[in-house]
Amino acid sequence: MYGIKNARVGYIKGTLNWLREEMAPGKSAELLNDVLGRDVLVVPCPRSSPLLEGALWPSKLICDELVSQGLARESAAILKRVTAVTKSSTAAAGERPKPLDHIKSMEVDDQTNFAAERITIVDDIITKGSTLLGAASHIQEVFPTAKIWVFALVRTTGLIPDVDKVIDPVIGEVALNGSDANRQP
Repeated sequence: MYGIKNARVGYIKGTLNWLREEMAPGKSAELLNDVLGRDVLVVPCPRSSPLLEGALWPSKLICDELVSQGLARESAAILKRVTAVTKSSTAAAGERPKPLDHIKSMEVDDQTNFAAERITIVDDIITKGSTLLGAASHIQEVFPTAKIWVFALVRTTGLIPDVDKVIDPVIGEVALNGSDANRQP
């Protein structure tokens, strides 16, 4: 997780190499063929604060590598954070930003001139999915007929004593539950 978040050499590329191999017919990650593919536009999810020029942006690096490996058609950094929100990783219990906080703090670049039927919003890590819900709402407004998916390279599993699988691709659902996000699994 920290290797991906900090863009350590080889972590993103190595993980996506494995993923590409696993998406072959008959493999466990073949189910990701709906989310990724040569006709998919990938959009990096913004960081928790407005991006400074030259700053590390793991989601953008993941998108670029997805395109490089033939797992997406094109990467478009069309979402941006206009006001900062609390970082989920450092927020106290119950103080993580909600989907509405993310919606209010993001916007889509008004220079968007893409035609896309399938769009996948990419984040480095998913915990509850609030950031991705906020991002998806903006993308759906701009591309009302597109099929919108979200993808994260790492899925948190909470504080569990034993991890039985380090690599465990899943398809799940992120939904609005009242004012908060709910991710299953």
